[in-house]
Amino acid sequence: MRSAGRLSAMTAVAVVVTLGLGTGVRAAPRTVVEDLIAAQNPCQGLRTKQFGMTIGVDRLKDVRLDTATLRLEGDRLSMDLDGRLTCETSPDSGFSGDAAATVEAEAGLTLADCAIETIDVRLSDFGGSLGPILAAFAPTIEAELKKSAEPKLRDACRDIRGPGN
Repeated sequence: MRSAGRLSAMTAVAVVVTLGLGTGVRAAPRTVVEDLIAAQNPCQGLRTKQFGMTIGVDRLKDVRLDTATLRLEGDRLSMDLDGRLTCETSPDSGFSGDAAATVEAEAGLTLADCAIETIDVRLSDFGGSLGPILAAFAPTIEAELKKSAEPKLRDACRDIRGPGN
């Protein structure tokens, strides 16, 4: 039964790290997995320093997870998810705005050795007052999300395997 608990934990962790997602306010109650995603603060990295000031939509406004699928075939674990993320400017920002995107992610790894076979993150359907800026940087953001997900997926895999494995 302990393995089933670890697999459930892996599902939640995999979804969280694949999205790389922060905290915010939402009209409807969040699901447990959406809360886990929110706790990762995915928007915090969406800022840059230009002309001596920080510009960014680095605070989570909303997170919605529409679907998440986990498949285990032998030692191969694969997962995919899709949802929507909305980020906004911090209160101390010189201006206010928000940006939203649909997030689709897929990942696959081998539980036998925690080797990551695939990670793919795609952003689309940009919206909000700063959506066009987010769209312009989508390839860079997607690459950063993939890069930050890899070590977290490996750690989650090692947790499933347990001590000494």
